[in-house]
Amino acid sequence: MKHSESSGPDPIPRSGLIDRFLNQTPASAVVAVFVALQPLVGGLSRGHDTLLHLYRIPLVSTLWRHGILFARWVPDLIAGYGYPLFCFYPPLSAYLITALYWVLGQNAPLALSFASALAIAIAGAGMYTLCKGVFGQDGATVATAT
Repeated sequence: MKHSESSGPDPIPRSGLIDRFLNQTPASAVVAVFVALQPLVGGLSRGHDTLLHLYRIPLVSTLWRHGILFARWVPDLIAGYGYPLFCFYPPLSAYLITALYWVLGQNAPLALSFASALAIAIAGAGMYTLCKGVFGQDGATVATAT
């Protein structure tokens, strides 16, 4: 049986992707955890829209209490007239922060910090996965660290 030529590395099975990331490269996992914990240690990030994320917690909470899980129109904005906020701004961050707000005991700054840490950890895992096939394990570790 003749071995067929391939244009790249063997594909990683989807079920073992996370196991392979954590088991084969402990350095990448340590770096990803360290970077993801920074928002939890340093407090809220300083950005032009940081407070807007916190202001959306009561808006989404009110919608969820009324049974509206995926809203486009937010009735409490613009002096009670409402505004199609989630038509113009993607709602995933607001949903994630609101869910973490309720899970973590109604602590808004902690919910925002956990959401930031989760986003950084997912970004690091994605960067490692992308760079592993292109630059190898060492290159992926460096890319994850930066």
